[in-house]
Amino acid sequence: MDATKLNLCIWLLEITVRDARVHPDTAYFLIPFLVCAYGFSIAFSVALYQAYKLLTYIEKNSAFSELPFISLMIIKKCAFTMINVSVKFN
Repeated sequence: MDATKLNLCIWLLEITVRDARVHPDTAYFLIPFLVCAYGFSIAFSVALYQAYKLLTYIEKNSAFSELPFISLMIIKKCAFTMINVSVKFN
């Protein structure tokens, strides 16, 4: 799944560069768009990894220890990051 997201991010960069060459008058819109797209993608990947770690902790019957709490806090921060990125650039 991460390789697919990486390919999508590289493809998105190629598309935006091509669009900037075709429409130079609106090229300044592309930087905020790329920041939003990459920020969202990074935050989603980190949250997905932390969710996997959380499920591993639950499977090992250590759901009520310090480590799952840390994973939940990171997932919460990633969710707030995704919300902030989508609100600021919309």
